[in-house]
Amino acid sequence: MVILSAQRMQRLAERLQQMERSVEAGGGELEDLREEVTDRDPERAESAFDEELASAAARVGVELKTARRVDAATLSRALAGGPGGGGRLWAAAEILFVDGLAARSLGDAGAARSRWEKAAFLYRRVGGGMELPEEATPPEERVERIESWLAGQDGDEGD
Repeated sequence: MVILSAQRMQRLAERLQQMERSVEAGGGELEDLREEVTDRDPERAESAFDEELASAAARVGVELKTARRVDAATLSRALAGGPGGGGRLWAAAEILFVDGLAARSLGDAGAARSRWEKAAFLYRRVGGGMELPEEATPPEERVERIESWLAGQDGDEGD
């Protein structure tokens, strides 16, 4: 079991913040990775981004592939137990949030929706008294943002 120290949470928050900014700035990080791949293979660029996100997740005790596959309630139960449970919930929510941004930038609305729905579920379970890293956006703000995006997706689906 990984117990998240304040320092480890801060490093994760800073890295995810960088990834979030670059993805929101027109897929910047994904574009940077694409340029690094000599044959310009988008699948390899996506894979490199996944590897970096999975590595960040693993450092805080979250397996990205599992977080993507299991339902939100199961993921919440698995992460919440024991010391540091709130930190793992927050870390998994942040990882899924950024993962959803990446999926959206790659045009995969279904994956973005799934990851954001799980992230919102986890953000709602992060304890209100939990001390988050300086770089962290408050969970309530993340949930509002996710709900706004999901409502926008619902509107787009009817067109």
